[in-house]
Amino acid sequence: MVDVDFLSAVKAGLDSAQMAQQNQDEILQVFNEVNRQLSAGFDGRLQIKSIAKIEQMGLAGAAAKAILKATGNANVEKIQVPQCLVAYNPNTPERAFVLAEWDWGEHGYPCSIQADQVRTRCDNAEELAQALQTLLQSTSAGKKIHQLLFEPQAA
Repeated sequence: MVDVDFLSAVKAGLDSAQMAQQNQDEILQVFNEVNRQLSAGFDGRLQIKSIAKIEQMGLAGAAAKAILKATGNANVEKIQVPQCLVAYNPNTPERAFVLAEWDWGEHGYPCSIQADQVRTRCDNAEELAQALQTLLQSTSAGKKIHQLLFEPQAA
C-alpha cells in the first residue's frame, strides 16, 4: 500500500489557494489606490489597468482569440497570455497606451513589471507600489500619459 498523507496534501493545497487569493487581493488593492489617486488628480481622465497583450493587437488579436475558441479553448479569458499595463481615459477606454509588460502568476507574488528594458520583481505590496511609482515617473510613461491627456486623438 502507498504511504501518502493525502489529507495533509489537500490541506496544504487549500492553504496555498487561500494565500494566493490574499496576495491577488492585495495586488488589486495597490492598483485601486493608484487609480484612486490618478482619478482624483486628473479629474477622472487617467487610470491604469492590466490587459492581455492580445487585446492590443487589434484584428490579429481578435483572430487569435477566435482560433483559440475554435480549438476548444472556449474560456479564452482564463488562458495565461502575456499582460501589459496600459494608461487610459475611462471616458475613451478604446484609446490606451502601453506603459509596461506585467506578469503575475496564480500565487499573486512574485509579480513583475518590465519597462525600458528593466524588469522589476515585486514580492509584496510595498515593492509593487514602489515599482509602479518608478514606472509612472519615468520619461517614457510621462510621454505616453501626456499624449493621452493632452494630445487630441488622430482622426
